Order: sequence, then C-alpha cells, then structure tokens
Amino acid sequence: PLIVESRADLFHDAGGAKKDLTDYGALLRSLSGERLRALSVPKIGDAALGATFVQPGVKPLRFYRIAWRYRNATASVLVEGFDGKVRQADAVALAKKQQRLLASA
Repeated sequence: PLIVESRADLFHDAGGAKKDLTDYGALLRSLSGERLRALSVPKIGDAALGATFVQPGVKPLRFYRIAWRYRNATASVLVEGFDGKVRQADAVALAKKQQRLLASA
C-alpha cells in the first residue's frame, strides 16, 4: 500500500454507531459514483461493509475502504495503492488488526 488511513469514532450508545455505519455506506456510494464496487467482507466487529474503486490514470490507483461497527464505536481503514499491487486481503488484514485493538481498549 502507498497510503493507509485508520479512523475510529466512539458514540454514547450502539444506536449512534449503527447510524454512523449506515451513513458511511451512503457516503461511499455518493463519492465514487458508478466506479464504486461493494465488497463482500468477512465478519469484523458487529457489522461491516466495504467498497473499492479505481482512480484512472497513467498508473491507476486502487482504493479499498472497510468500515465496521463494534458495540458503540465505528472504525474504518482506507488502503490505497497501485491497481494490481494492493489487494482486498491487505485491507481486510489491517481492519482485523484494528478491530483487535478496538476490542482490547
């Protein structure tokens, strides 16, 4: 990966986290338009979603975003790299590591 971004947000209750994850999905769909492709992601936390798209160019860039909810928190990772060099498995592995940290906090 060329760039990795990790975020986490804590809410007063699980309802706030559920709404945030729903909003995450809506935001992803609106930002990437028709190039966005939903991903099937393994169970991470209590609920998870993922998306990917390619930014065209001389060296196309692949983006993977995985977001999930765990109790009253949401978290996400964004992994960016050259298309064909970075894989969904890279993003999933980072999300799982972050979930372990979130669960232990």
